[in-house]
Amino acid sequence: LAMPSWLKFAAASMHQRMLELRGLTTKDIEPPDLTDREREILVWACRGKTGNETAEILKISDRTVEFHFQNAMRKLRVHNKFHAIAIAIHMGLIVP
Repeated sequence: LAMPSWLKFAAASMHQRMLELRGLTTKDIEPPDLTDREREILVWACRGKTGNETAEILKISDRTVEFHFQNAMRKLRVHNKFHAIAIAIHMGLIVP
């Protein structure tokens, strides 16, 4: 049984909050320098768009969407897309 997207996002947000409560906050960390395209892809993902849908909207390939998403995840130091979205919102890099 697959976990719903909203639950994955909520779990990533809760994880971030737990880190803050333990004194491991990201608020004092300088936000990474995401490119405009990386932020744009994160915003579309935040709005529930798949990689394929984002590629169609932006008129780029699925591979290019994945490339930018992977770069954003690396810069944000996260291991999944839901955590990347949560951290990007938390750091003020994107607005849902």
